[in-house]
Amino acid sequence: MEIETNKAISSSTDMSASYSRKIDLLLKCDDKRAVELSSNEWKRAAVTNATSRAQQCKNLRVNAAILNNTKKYGITQTAAMDFTGNSGYFYILKWSAKEDIFVATSSNEIHVTNTSVVCEGYQADTWGVIFL
Repeated sequence: MEIETNKAISSSTDMSASYSRKIDLLLKCDDKRAVELSSNEWKRAAVTNATSRAQQCKNLRVNAAILNNTKKYGITQTAAMDFTGNSGYFYILKWSAKEDIFVATSSNEIHVTNTSVVCEGYQADTWGVIFL
């Protein structure tokens, strides 16, 4: 149903299988809460290397655009994730005022199980990476 809806909305005549375009998160909060905005990429496991690289680049550009608009409030870095299948990585994107560039630094690899069996220590290690 989502694929048909997406094609109807975007007036696409392409009938090949596709993933629907959708908003992943809408967030509303009062002025008392600190919120860190970032774009996180989640791709299916069978994606090609070229598609994975293109989506990774897009994700970096989106996060750079977010930082470009929030640096006027003193926000000069954000944390984000990029996943392909069950494996991904956590990275920090920082704006360097001196050079006027954005620098991404990979922080940790993250592997999420797709079974109900969870190895001892797995959850603590994964959540420790995400919630520094």
